[in-house]
Amino acid sequence: MHDTGAGGTTADGEPMGVDPAFLSLERELAVFLRRARASSGELAREVHPDLEPAAYGLLVRLADAGAQRATDLAAFFGVGKATISRQLNALEKLGLVARAPDPHDGRAVLVRITDEGRDRFNRVRTARRARYARNLVSWDRAEVAELARLLHRLNAEQEAGEEDSPGPGRTPPRPRPPVPRQGRRGSPPRRPGPCPADARCTPGPPPPGPAPGRSAPAARPRRPAPRTRPRSPRGRPPPSGPRRRSARSVRGPRRAGWCR
Repeated sequence: MHDTGAGGTTADGEPMGVDPAFLSLERELAVFLRRARASSGELAREVHPDLEPAAYGLLVRLADAGAQRATDLAAFFGVGKATISRQLNALEKLGLVARAPDPHDGRAVLVRITDEGRDRFNRVRTARRARYARNLVSWDRAEVAELARLLHRLNAEQEAGEEDSPGPGRTPPRPRPPVPRQGRRGSPPRRPGPCPADARCTPGPPPPGPAPGRSAPAARPRRPAPRTRPRSPRGRPPPSGPRRRSARSVRGPRRAGWCR
């Protein structure tokens, strides 16, 4: 039985109620990841002195999977498009990768590793594998195969868990309710009518009736349409009263020699 310490921990400083096997795994994985990050920086500098450690993984992916789109690389590494674009621009300036249009889609661009980038990467990968062989020279071949199998299982289960769960701080998107279609000038949507006899559908709910204790409002009488005056063929309304005589017709015909 372990002695308890302050804050619910054992005398060794370990939290209580946790399996010691998982605590040992956590410590070993933390050491492994710290050494892996340091090793990634050394490998990146061996490929090119100006190569960032984060961009070394892009070379590994392009060398193993071939030409890829920037969006596919971003989805594979789980980073944003801006981060992938910045790293690809740095690799392109160093002459390690190149861009080319996709032969199957003219709108897309593929990123591939150049011949110089492949040669540099292969030299570094060969040296890294030789280093692994020296570090594990005392291991049995079956033990190395078992370690590779367990790491593969761990990575596969981690990837499956990341695909199923939205991740920390994220919530799955909620389905949006259907938006009713508005009529003209913001009027309420029309009520669905009865289904045709030959259609396989379910008619909508009947229109709501008046509230209990209230009678339905009386229908308003329709206003008669206003009468319009008939128009002449030329488009002018005909005169309604007797036609007025002009001043010339009242004075009579003009006489010769008469001046105004």
